[in-house]
Amino acid sequence: MFSFSLLGALDPGVANAVSIIQYIIVAIIALCALAIIFLVLFQKSNSDGGLNAISGVQETYFAHNKGKTRDGILRKLTVIFAIIIAVLAILYWVSLYIYNPFV
Repeated sequence: MFSFSLLGALDPGVANAVSIIQYIIVAIIALCALAIIFLVLFQKSNSDGGLNAISGVQETYFAHNKGKTRDGILRKLTVIFAIIIAVLAILYWVSLYIYNPFV
C-alpha cells in the first residue's frame, strides 16, 4: 500500500514542531470537550422534549428572543465549541496523515 509522507523531505525540527502542534490540538480538543460538558450541565432542560425543533412552532414572544437569554447564549457557545472540536479534529487527522509515515 502506498503511503504519502512529507516527513522524509522535512527537517527534523519541522517534524518535531508538527508533533508538538498535534499535542496542542489534542489538548485544545480536550478543553473544548470539558467546556461543552459544563455548558450542557448549566443549561435548563427542554420541557417540550424537543418537539418544537421538529415542528418549527415558536409560540411566544419570548421564544423569538431566546438567543439573548442566558440559555440562548449557553446554547450558542455549545455549538461554537462543537464546531471548534470538529475543525481541530479534521486538522489533526490531516496533519497525522501527511506527516506520519506509518499511517
